[in-house]
Amino acid sequence: MAENYGDFTLVVRDGRFAFTQRNPNAGTWQYGRLRVNGDRMDWFFTDGGGRGPNNAANKPGEHFIWKATLYRGALTMRPVTPADLMGQAWHRVGAAPTIRALAAACRPPVTALPR
Repeated sequence: MAENYGDFTLVVRDGRFAFTQRNPNAGTWQYGRLRVNGDRMDWFFTDGGGRGPNNAANKPGEHFIWKATLYRGALTMRPVTPADLMGQAWHRVGAAPTIRALAAACRPPVTALPR
């Protein structure tokens, strides 16, 4: 699906997360709250949207659980539930996470990462 590939950017700050995805055929955003306990990371989606041919964005109330490790600036996440997700590796590119780090063409609302 066009909404599942391309350039992804993730911002994590103060118990919240937001990410954007973009490619020539789609540009989406999602955001919500997160909780970390040991190597478990829970994502609780508040909303998702953007543009894409399949309308595939995360919906309010969705809950993802990851097994996560952070090593030398790389956050590696393996899905626990839903189990059919692919593993992900995110590489740290900045120390001051703001909404401006997300793709400008498909940013979530400013309330996604309040100050």
